Amino acid sequence: MTGAEGVYLFRHAMLRDAAYELQLPADRAALHAHALRALEQHIPDPDRAPLAAELADHARAGIAAEPGLARTELAYLRRAAMFADKGFELAQAVALWRRVAGHEQVDTATRAFALAEIGARLHGMGQAEPAAAVLRQAKQLAEQAADISQIVVATDALLNIHATAGRFDLAEPEVELLRRCAREHPDKPDGKPSVRLRVHGALGRFFDTAGDTATARSEYEAAIALAEAEGQHHMAAVCRVNLAGLLGESGDLAGALAMLRRARESLEISGILRPLAICVGNIGWVEVQLDRPDEAEASLRHAANLCRQIGARFDLATVLGNLGNALADQTRYDEAEALLTEALALCREAGQRRHEGIVLGDLALVRTRSGNPQQGAELARQAIAINTGFNNLRSVVVARQALANALALMGAAEESERELRAGLETARVINQPRWVCLLAWSLAMLLKDTGRQAEFHAALDECVAAANRVGMTEYVNKAAALRG
Repeated sequence: MTGAEGVYLFRHAMLRDAAYELQLPADRAALHAHALRALEQHIPDPDRAPLAAELADHARAGIAAEPGLARTELAYLRRAAMFADKGFELAQAVALWRRVAGHEQVDTATRAFALAEIGARLHGMGQAEPAAAVLRQAKQLAEQAADISQIVVATDALLNIHATAGRFDLAEPEVELLRRCAREHPDKPDGKPSVRLRVHGALGRFFDTAGDTATARSEYEAAIALAEAEGQHHMAAVCRVNLAGLLGESGDLAGALAMLRRARESLEISGILRPLAICVGNIGWVEVQLDRPDEAEASLRHAANLCRQIGARFDLATVLGNLGNALADQTRYDEAEALLTEALALCREAGQRRHEGIVLGDLALVRTRSGNPQQGAELARQAIAINTGFNNLRSVVVARQALANALALMGAAEESERELRAGLETARVINQPRWVCLLAWSLAMLLKDTGRQAEFHAALDECVAAANRVGMTEYVNKAAALRG
């Protein structure tokens, strides 16, 4: 051990631990309190977020010397949890929010807030059932505290879980609760979004996921109008991004692009980078659908750079996945695979097991298209297993399409047909007409030369009906040409 100006370095961690244990408990508490004050003195408050967890630990250990440090610990725990969220360290964020929720001095409203954050993070990590249980507890506490905003937040997160799992029967009471909150609390607190605005946004997202396009559009448009009237221009832009996604999925790509560009203008003015990154990434996705490869690549690379700038690993994984798919469409398979492999690593680093299943499905398609259907099939099976385990049924549909493609190229027509029919049934259950169209078309192509004419025409009929629902006129025309 050497010393200089009161600073000591231990040659081994065991020596440090032994020296620490030799201190009397009261002395240790006083030293922790002193360390906390010293750190606060030398680190400006705006710069403390990266050290907030360490500061909370010092406060906890110093409570015996200064009981008032319990409140200090709670404040730093919240900052530490938010910092972990910002860096997409989901497991660390959950652990910190649990400490907030279990703190002896936390009030009911803050405990409800912490539990809602835990539930949302658990769902992101693929733990849907534990997430739902925590969110129900958060909602109950928020009701006890009469915290309407927090009731909306917890209920919104629960609806997301139900919609992702295709359990729309469980969602009806939550939808009614949100509507009741909007009716009973129409006024807006000064400077904050109104309950009605939050409810319209939440219901828009739910009905969007549920495939109820008309209701989702109505809710999004109501949210945008309210946000503009309340001066919540950032929220209006976010709702426009969501509405643009709905328009794009419905086949109105020109309308989606116009909506996204308007949202981008507002978000660039606000300077809030994460929603801007999502918006630019969505612009790139629409440009891919409009067959503008150069513009799409530029937009997606810009979105990726924004995600890297703010450390948004989950969003970066999404953007890289879309960019990889865009490059695969140009037969740039090596570049596509490199991007999707990076996206997969990011998902695993961030604990995003649920999104990992999505990326595996994309990677399966690329491997298949690049001439490796055996590898594509194996990746698709992994994707199906992961997404089925997390009730992420839309991604199960995508992965079954990937597996069917790989099996067809391997000459396994019967297995390919089985996967297509399974994916088609799931797409019907979760009301995804776009995927019903794509899968029914693939099934029709598989049946075309088998002599099973009744089944072939039934598949084409279903493809056309779904295509008409979402404006996929290309498939309507292709079906007509095939029959003609």
